[in-house]
Amino acid sequence: MIDIAFVKSLAIASIVEEKTTSNSNVFVDFAEQLLINGIKSDNVEILVSLMDSSYFDKKLYFEKILNDLKIEIENTDEIYVIYAKDIAMHVLRNELDPKLAIRKMDKLYLKIDSKPFFYDAISISDGIDLLDEGYELVQGMTKNNVAQYVRHFFELFLIFEDLNIPNDLLKQAYCKKCKARNIPIIRKYRSSLFTSKNISKNTCPNCKSDDLVYIRYNEGKDLYLHELGL
Repeated sequence: MIDIAFVKSLAIASIVEEKTTSNSNVFVDFAEQLLINGIKSDNVEILVSLMDSSYFDKKLYFEKILNDLKIEIENTDEIYVIYAKDIAMHVLRNELDPKLAIRKMDKLYLKIDSKPFFYDAISISDGIDLLDEGYELVQGMTKNNVAQYVRHFFELFLIFEDLNIPNDLLKQAYCKKCKARNIPIIRKYRSSLFTSKNISKNTCPNCKSDDLVYIRYNEGKDLYLHELGL
């Protein structure tokens, strides 16, 4: 018996990856995965043979397979969320390298910018690159804990998808000094007593401290879950 949910998950991944990479061979990979899992048909075998064919031929037989199995996939923003959740589950089951997973996720922001977690994935991806140059861009992520940090990011993504969070939550930060949670404001300070040059810092609106834990990073999300009692 064919596992329709499994095939639909593979199909959604193929659609999203084609949209984010413009590589139509993902449809051929889809057909190959069906064969590996014992799902055979004339259209599946034809699609497997189309590696060097046009995008239109591959898409045609991809859709024929879905029609044969009576699988309908609405081309809406929801497919990107489903795909992201699937990536997260693969990471948590140790089936996908965390660094590769975050590269896949960071491409989604260009397709659906209403999901702040997708933008956070870009920050992490860029942060990983900068670690090799000696810069720690992402609060709490170091060269020694990249895999663990990314894995926890995906754990938090799945949890936050089920929460009804404020629209501006990921713009907020916790102040280590006064413990308040709010949106930081920029203040300008003189860089030293001997110059008129100013520097700008994000600070707590309450106590003006710049010792902040940003909710867009893992530590801040953990603090928010603790605040909710989760």
